[in-house]
Amino acid sequence: MRPLPRLARSSVTAELGAPAYVVLGMVRLGARSGYEIKQLVENSIRFFWTISQAQIYPSLQLLEQAGFVTGRADPQGRRPRRVFDITAAGEAALRDWLAGTPVAGHRSSATTQASCTASSAASRSPVSRHRAATAAHQCWRMS
Repeated sequence: MRPLPRLARSSVTAELGAPAYVVLGMVRLGARSGYEIKQLVENSIRFFWTISQAQIYPSLQLLEQAGFVTGRADPQGRRPRRVFDITAAGEAALRDWLAGTPVAGHRSSATTQASCTASSAASRSPVSRHRAATAAHQCWRMS
């Protein structure tokens, strides 16, 4: 992943759209690499929200530039890989976004809110991820 040029935090946060906040929510749930984010989306909210690899990696770069996630190299064998952790600023930004008005044209806000309010420590297990996805789906159906 090529680093973005250093931008002012306000200009980066202005560029963040719903996909970036979905990525941030997935990092909050314990998905640490772009591949894990895609897998978590595919196994949880794919029926009402999809995201492509072409959205995930640029979103991770923007989130890192904004200070919402921190990334580090974590190669797996010969395969290069970066993993990400949410920061306190990222937690606050996600909480603020979830408290705001849903994004026009997307029913993802309630879904993401249900998923992201799960405890991050508990959400790392597959069972907890499944429970969070089920809760998100039930929340979406009621909206």
